[in-house]
Amino acid sequence: MKEWTCQKTGGIHMNLGEKIMNLRKDAGYSQEELASLIGVSRQSVSKWELNDATPDLDKLLKISDLFSVSCDELLRDDKHPLRKRNDIRLSDEDVVNYLSNSRKNAPMISAAVILFILSPVFLISVGGSYSMGLFHSLFPNEETANGLSMIILFVLIAIGMALYLYAESRVSKYSNYETTPVSLSNSMYRYVEKEYKLQEKKTSIQKAIGILLIILSVIPLFAGYMAENLAAVGLGIMLIVVALGVGLLVYAEQIQDPCLILLQRESYSISRKEMKRKMSWLPGMYWLIVTAFYLIISFITDAWEKTWIIMAAAGILYAALIIFLKRKLSDSE
Repeated sequence: MKEWTCQKTGGIHMNLGEKIMNLRKDAGYSQEELASLIGVSRQSVSKWELNDATPDLDKLLKISDLFSVSCDELLRDDKHPLRKRNDIRLSDEDVVNYLSNSRKNAPMISAAVILFILSPVFLISVGGSYSMGLFHSLFPNEETANGLSMIILFVLIAIGMALYLYAESRVSKYSNYETTPVSLSNSMYRYVEKEYKLQEKKTSIQKAIGILLIILSVIPLFAGYMAENLAAVGLGIMLIVVALGVGLLVYAEQIQDPCLILLQRESYSISRKEMKRKMSWLPGMYWLIVTAFYLIISFITDAWEKTWIIMAAAGILYAALIIFLKRKLSDSE
């Protein structure tokens, strides 16, 4: 987008319709183009500019995000100029590179998440079933089975961490896009919107399959408990199915989110970006504490086949904490 300078001479009052019209013209949009970007008819835009109608809150937020001005400035019927926020100006090359690197990273980040979830599967399935007479033909004793399972657990975590860190390093210079308003050229904004629409159907299907797999994952768990001595194996299979489901969800989000970040929509609207900026310290600190606690407890108790539940519970608590903090921040705004 351009550097918006929609300003009137001192002493001349601008109402909402005039502000929308001036912002549209400064950006080089026709009424039909603006209507398409916001999701309304051209007639609606015309009525807004003539002050024959007023945008509802949802459309007003889209106008605010599109032109990088606050809703307060749009609604104030006064002579104050529309001030440009301190956005990050992105060149067309920045946008193309960001989208390209993000797409290349999607399989790696998805694979890393899958490996993290799969890491305790061998330990759970073998360690939990060995005492019930299973896997005796593969391992001479239970200590050997648990030892090999531990090695597999750490190797999978190490590979997953390496994939995740490598992927993050490739887009680290773009990390502030998630927490700071950005401005694109008009042509690039349309390009990103087109890319988003092309991906939307595919990512929706991927998310639906991922959710379905997570829901169906309880079936092998129930089957294992019904078979009594296969409970641990059933739990392991459940985690495999969950890993695939979560992997699909993560992959779809990694493909879709960069477009939403640039378009500043949904969870990456201007207000949400500010919220993410305020909470940017949380994930690293939370998982550092959880991981340290998990390792300390596991080494002290030497019950690795049971302490994995700490990480699973931490994931649920983390989701609850994020929801709680988002609500608190929204209330404070």
